[in-house]
Amino acid sequence: MDQISSQADALRYAIQSESSDFIINSIDVEWHTKMPREMIEIGLAVLDSRDIRGIEPGWNAENWMRKVYFYHFRIKEHGHLPNTFAHSEGFDWGTMVWLSKAEAKKALIQCFSWPVEDNESTDLSDGKELKLRPVLFLGHAVENNTAELKKALDLDLEAIGTIVKSVGTQVIAKLKGIRPRGRRVIGLKDLCYEHGISIQVLHNAGNDIAYTMFCALLMAAQEDKIFITPARRQEMEKFTDEVKAAGRALDPPSWGMTKFCARYNRDGHLEKGCRDRVRCKKCEAAGERKAKIFSHDTDRCKSQYYQRLIPQEN
Repeated sequence: MDQISSQADALRYAIQSESSDFIINSIDVEWHTKMPREMIEIGLAVLDSRDIRGIEPGWNAENWMRKVYFYHFRIKEHGHLPNTFAHSEGFDWGTMVWLSKAEAKKALIQCFSWPVEDNESTDLSDGKELKLRPVLFLGHAVENNTAELKKALDLDLEAIGTIVKSVGTQVIAKLKGIRPRGRRVIGLKDLCYEHGISIQVLHNAGNDIAYTMFCALLMAAQEDKIFITPARRQEMEKFTDEVKAAGRALDPPSWGMTKFCARYNRDGHLEKGCRDRVRCKKCEAAGERKAKIFSHDTDRCKSQYYQRLIPQEN
């Protein structure tokens, strides 16, 4: 892999080479817009090169895209903090699950620790020495995401030792002559448009990473930039809807919970329709109206994120 110079070639090698045994992991994170900018979502897309070995990509990389697994994690500790740019619950490619920060860290470590032998567990907590498969780490802006994971989860993906190469779709797009519009680097929305992909909800970490993986596979499959016609856009939209529906039809991932109340910090039910009695001592001490005091638990108070002066408990 060292002799491969460009990121585009590295991605193509990991996907198409008969001698490669790569896992392609792609990650995106979303964080709350107010200080201290807590991580609220993680999006993960996983492609096993064994699943597409010897398979041609197809006209729209559809044969590869159908083999990708998509995940959307919301962080329990910060579930009460809104994603103001989009919809945290609007994951289109599968079933969203709630994880604690510790659970999210463990899940990501497992995804970067695939054993060479299929019958061995990815749980390394028992201290077993395993031979692990190489990982190509993919993102739209890889450095940003690795920095956020270090800060939020105390997780250094490089320290796991399986990442052979990190590649970014922004860099690959530049190498392929796909230019941004009035920006130094191309945004994900523009990159999708250049490939005929219609986007419905961005800034949802699960959706963002699905589109990132889609663009990466298209750029790996196509040597030259493709002229996008209205008919091709319709074809891409139909195929994208098919992949989304297939992802939603799968069972939820084994990690985390599908039901969690961010209002009360409890598993087993959703915030919508929650009738549990809650009371925020911080809002009560600050003299807030009753509707606000009884709308959330003390440890789910958002006032601290809006830099308001809240009296501290003794």
